[in-house]
Amino acid sequence: MALQHDRLFGQTEGGGVPTNTLDGLFRAAQNNNAEAVSVLLQYTSHQSRDTRDFAKSSIAELYGKAPRLVGEMAGELVKVYGAQQKTNSASDIFRQDSMAFVSMLSAQYENRNGNTGQSPYGQAKDVLRQFVSQHSLDFESSDVDRLLASSSLVDLRELNSHTQLLSNQPVEHMGAHKLDTASKTDAGKAWRGFVNDLRGQIAQSDGRTRVAAVLDQDHFVSVVLSDKMIAILDTRPKPNGEPLGTTLREHLAEALPEADVIELNQELQEFEEGRRQGFPNGCAVLNVALHQWLSDEVARSPEGENRHPIELVLHFSDHTQNLSDAEKQELNDVTRLKLFSDYAADAFARGGTGVPSPYC
Repeated sequence: MALQHDRLFGQTEGGGVPTNTLDGLFRAAQNNNAEAVSVLLQYTSHQSRDTRDFAKSSIAELYGKAPRLVGEMAGELVKVYGAQQKTNSASDIFRQDSMAFVSMLSAQYENRNGNTGQSPYGQAKDVLRQFVSQHSLDFESSDVDRLLASSSLVDLRELNSHTQLLSNQPVEHMGAHKLDTASKTDAGKAWRGFVNDLRGQIAQSDGRTRVAAVLDQDHFVSVVLSDKMIAILDTRPKPNGEPLGTTLREHLAEALPEADVIELNQELQEFEEGRRQGFPNGCAVLNVALHQWLSDEVARSPEGENRHPIELVLHFSDHTQNLSDAEKQELNDVTRLKLFSDYAADAFARGGTGVPSPYC
């Protein structure tokens, strides 16, 4: 890979790459143009945050459609990064958080394809391990394989690092919240306080429908609410044959009797390597997907903002269950890459601070 940092990073201070240039690169990359993919990968280390964010999001989307091309090109950039590290010039060209993202993509591709030898698998894992350790991300530095897995757990801060960037979407994401639900009584009070607080915030603004994620013990529940209506999407597997969300239903019956609880089909929780592709440990992934789907719906049809949350969530549930196995895997991979990318960038900007334990 020819490194083009003189052109890519020699912009006027703070200047980003023009939008029409970025759009053109993305379109070319969608047509399997290797040079365009190479440039976008290098732009993930651009000095302009807007350019970096566009490049990372584009690369994640492209990986979902063309994993071989993007995975192998990412591996080439990891090799260049390694060579620059040996001359102590890597920090002048690359951002550590961006190269952690590129290395994760490269290693993930190799991990899924039986280590083809086309990418520097060990080197990419070393870059990841070093970044995770240096910046106190809540992944065991010796267990990078777990981080690369389709079923890796998503951390509360990982989800919040991503959702804090979504305020400009047609449907706002109000972040991830942890509830103290050690007992049924605590859970009822926690749910009531959480929803009333968010409803108050919504009523004081514009009353529009919003999305949030709620960490109920060790599981993320998706909440769609306005100042008067609430729908909850719960993907927990059936406990001993009982209906989905039985415990949550009990909590809500006490705390929020007007709430509607939507259940995703059990098959979305099943995942058997090599036979079924789906959403393993996917509660956080589906929360992000739900928000994006609602934003797209409202963007296409503004009157969607006035539809009852239960109607919107039911449509999302139907849409998700009708995805093919390949589409589910693509959604799972792309979302996890974006979550890690935003988490890594946040940790890098903060200099690495303590984070909470991971949950699904």
